Amino acid sequence: MKAIDKLHGHVIICGYGRNGQQASLTLKIHNVPFVVIERSEERLEKISADNADLIFLMGDATEDEVLKRAGIEKAKALITALPADADNVFIVLSARSLRGDIRIISRASDYSSVSKLKKAGADNVIMPDRIGGTHMATLVSKPDVIEFIDFLSGEEGEPIHIESVDFNYLPHQIKNKTLKEVKNELEKNRR
Repeated sequence: MKAIDKLHGHVIICGYGRNGQQASLTLKIHNVPFVVIERSEERLEKISADNADLIFLMGDATEDEVLKRAGIEKAKALITALPADADNVFIVLSARSLRGDIRIISRASDYSSVSKLKKAGADNVIMPDRIGGTHMATLVSKPDVIEFIDFLSGEEGEPIHIESVDFNYLPHQIKNKTLKEVKNELEKNRR
């Protein structure tokens, strides 16, 4: 609890199954602090044995009190990755009622649950099986594109950080320029 109390701007991951573990791995690669909520004692024992530095909380994420103990008041996002869509809907409703401004990403197994999760307050709904199938098929049809995206995501080797900048905040010298023109402008300024 002391480690959780120190967190601010962290992510809460509800469920440490395959999707929750992958989310935590990616957040760790990108140095984003997070806390895991897991209700399976067996899984928690494995978590603590394999990841000594992992911050986790044993409990049921469908309970408001557990979300509060995970620091939802100070968190920047919540990922709910439970296998049952009904549990994810309930967590989304609870999280949205506790924090109207928190970013919520939810897993869905059935396509019919996507609209329910959105109505409950999820900002994004991810269907892992659909994404996985699309990724595999695109590796056949457009392998270079997928390999490039995988490279950018940091899955293969050193992570690359990409940021977006609002057009209004760009320096006047590079507005309405192509990347080649921006590169030439930068090289010209270095000389």
